[in-house]
Amino acid sequence: MKVLTLLIYALFLVLPFGQLERLPQPYPGVNLYLHDLVIAAIVCLWSITGLKKLKPPPLARPLLWFTAAALASLLPALFRHPPNQILVGSLYLVRFVFYSCLYFVFSDPALVKNLRLKPANLLLVFGLSLVGLGLFQYLFFPDVRFLAASGWDDHFYRVISSLFDPNFTGLIYLFSLILLFFHQKKLQPLVYSSATAAVLIGLLLTYSRSSYLALLAAAAVYSIIKRKSRVFLVAASCVLLAFLLLPRPGGEGVNLLRTFSIGQRLTNYRQGLTLWRQHPVLGAGFNLVRYQPAAVTDPGKDLSHAAAGYDASLIFVLATTGLIGLAAYLNLLVKACSLSPLAQVSLAAALTHSLFTNSLFYPWVMIWLFCLFTFKNPLHNNL
Repeated sequence: MKVLTLLIYALFLVLPFGQLERLPQPYPGVNLYLHDLVIAAIVCLWSITGLKKLKPPPLARPLLWFTAAALASLLPALFRHPPNQILVGSLYLVRFVFYSCLYFVFSDPALVKNLRLKPANLLLVFGLSLVGLGLFQYLFFPDVRFLAASGWDDHFYRVISSLFDPNFTGLIYLFSLILLFFHQKKLQPLVYSSATAAVLIGLLLTYSRSSYLALLAAAAVYSIIKRKSRVFLVAASCVLLAFLLLPRPGGEGVNLLRTFSIGQRLTNYRQGLTLWRQHPVLGAGFNLVRYQPAAVTDPGKDLSHAAAGYDASLIFVLATTGLIGLAAYLNLLVKACSLSPLAQVSLAAALTHSLFTNSLFYPWVMIWLFCLFTFKNPLHNNL
């Protein structure tokens, strides 16, 4: 148990390093991170020590059904793709399985009881560390256009933090803001106000409109659940002030009224739906988007870090796993929404964000959500 505890602490120690913890690629198209190895070690060790004692948590069956649907989508793809391409797709499914196993690990009350830093605290450490790195990057390295040579977007005066992407960074910041808000009574007032201010400033400086919309969606859901319209009004005021007062040092990325990406996303959506119509029941194969014809994907993306999916997560699920996979995934989301108000608000943010970026399958987002889904478990305290 002590080794397992140390591995869990190690996981949240390496997560804030983001893309800096990427390991040398063992195979073209495969990204391997240090946290992948840590998670694999955690899951394997916990499977030996704690799996037999754990009662199946609420999401066990929905996770099993979606995993089965994703696996089934790869079977007919065996006749359309060479083995090396199937291998890449199956590795992505293996990653999803290991990440989802974190939900079972943190549902183990005996394990959580032995953690001095509870899961919510660990997530906050991760999120706030990412905020600190992002603000440091914005102040001292605002021009990161040199990263374009490595396949990343060329950003100028935007917070990208160690994830090298303002949109995904913005969503993790928003998750941190939501978690802080739900646990404010358990934090010292000065700690809470300082952390909230830092996270909000970092979120606004990402200039990520998908994150702004996700903030509004999360605030709206919270206001409905708690019947406190003031929360939504405050969030809307922050977004409005961002449009009015944020600095515009130059470049299209900080132009919040930019329209060039709208046409690109609409084309991307059409490509995903076109691919689904070709394989409506089981899809084209989980994570095999990069190997599809140019008519249903962007061949230029194979050189970037965004080649494996479509801009909308649900379109990605539909195109790659078909109607069966989409039904299984929606069932998973519905069950997750019933877990707690915290899960509902966080999923409202994630789903809104995922309309514009494939954020539901982004590694750091999946890790956050699978840990978060265990919160409010009556069997243990998470903070």
